[in-house]
Amino acid sequence: MTGGEYYRAMVDAVRGRGNYFKTTRLNGCSFADPAFRYVVGETVTAKGDRDKLCYSGLLHFADVPAETLVGGDWPCRLFEVAPSEIIASRGHKFGAKSLTVVRELPSWLALGPNGRIAAQFVCEVESFDATARVAAWDAARVAARVAAWDAARVAARVAAWVAVRDAARVAVQEAARDAAVALVLVDLITPDQFGTLYSPFAKVLPLKELRERAIAAYPLMVQP
Repeated sequence: MTGGEYYRAMVDAVRGRGNYFKTTRLNGCSFADPAFRYVVGETVTAKGDRDKLCYSGLLHFADVPAETLVGGDWPCRLFEVAPSEIIASRGHKFGAKSLTVVRELPSWLALGPNGRIAAQFVCEVESFDATARVAAWDAARVAARVAAWDAARVAARVAAWVAVRDAARVAVQEAARDAAVALVLVDLITPDQFGTLYSPFAKVLPLKELRERAIAAYPLMVQP
């Protein structure tokens, strides 16, 4: 099973149980309010009486993993949650007064169907030595990436690309941002656009090698 197939199977399974997806900080606390901590088997209840999304009074979650990082960051933790009555919704986002944490899921799913390779890329570029960083940045400066980046930005339909873009940009400046976005959105842009955005890393981190490392680092052990 590929990462994309696993992602779709997980979405179908969680939705089939009437459940949803929620991301948190690495310590299990909410991105919006660290006072809320999500623990498997426990129920978290909102504070306040407002009933609109993006305000206190509702806990927020999504019906697909790739939309859970609105207002969040990578790296993160991802949970399957069972809400009380849904009070508000907009697109893939929902709000309820309480959430019961059912189980923890592989965090890379929060980056979308291609999240496994995108997550590994961010990990790899963070560990680049000085030579690899210079080589990637030099290649990026001579690559005509503007048009390809604009195409990727227009193609984006999920919140995950923002999170991985920001995480990678810290590592190796704009070149890593572009490559990370391309990996998340590879199914939504053309092969030429992907090649342009990933080209600065093609020699220092060949795509085939990156895929192999991603598969080894993120085995599909949790059942959908």
